[in-house]
Amino acid sequence: MERRATACVRAFTLIEVLVVVAIIALLVSILIPALTRAKDQAKRAVCAAHLHQQMVGISSYSNDHKGSAPGRGFKSYTVAEVWREAWGKGGASAKTLINLGLLYKKWIGGEEDIIYCAATYADIRDMPPTTGGETAGGWATRFDIAVYWTFGSYNYAVPSARGSCPTFTGSNPFRRENWSSGMLQWVTEKWLPEHPGLTLADFRVPTSPALTFDWYIGNKPPHMLGTGVNVLYSDAHVRFHRVRPTGSGQLDQYQTWYELSVKQ
Repeated sequence: MERRATACVRAFTLIEVLVVVAIIALLVSILIPALTRAKDQAKRAVCAAHLHQQMVGISSYSNDHKGSAPGRGFKSYTVAEVWREAWGKGGASAKTLINLGLLYKKWIGGEEDIIYCAATYADIRDMPPTTGGETAGGWATRFDIAVYWTFGSYNYAVPSARGSCPTFTGSNPFRRENWSSGMLQWVTEKWLPEHPGLTLADFRVPTSPALTFDWYIGNKPPHMLGTGVNVLYSDAHVRFHRVRPTGSGQLDQYQTWYELSVKQ
């Protein structure tokens, strides 16, 4: 009687499968943080490039406006506001470009991305318009819709009062006569108690202070997993700094601005 040859099927054992799964899991655990860091570094680089382009726009703008940079609006991170909010006047409800938004058409060539950080672009773009003031706006309203604000990604000219302009005609772009009431309050209530024996006249704006830096959305800095921001200084250089999340107090933005200005 003829015998038939039987095929020998070689299968993985359970232990071999588990070893392979464990190796894959280990590789994934190593690669994901590396990919996350690489993605963050790429977004930081894009953000820094945007800040450099902003400075080119601000410089061109100031050359055309006798040394004055774009005027500070109602909020440091808005790029368009309803007219009555932008300049404190009543009547019209149409939006006007403000802050860095003033650079949009002529001085940055209509490139919208330049006023948005790559790390927070999607958050702002998808921020829904609402009927309440502080949370209204976002990318959905664009620049030309006559409701509320349109947000950008950067805090611009934080010490300045609404409607005032940083100036590049002297060494200090933030003159005291153009400070907001909040800036004056921060110096009086926070800075002076930390420097006994000094007076308001002794406070000096740091050399080449921060002109623009990343806006903390949800109290979280946008880079390095919520620990850092890019900063554009008034002498045109850009640096990355690790920072602490801001508190909920009204004066925290001035503290952040001062700390970043001192770091250079």
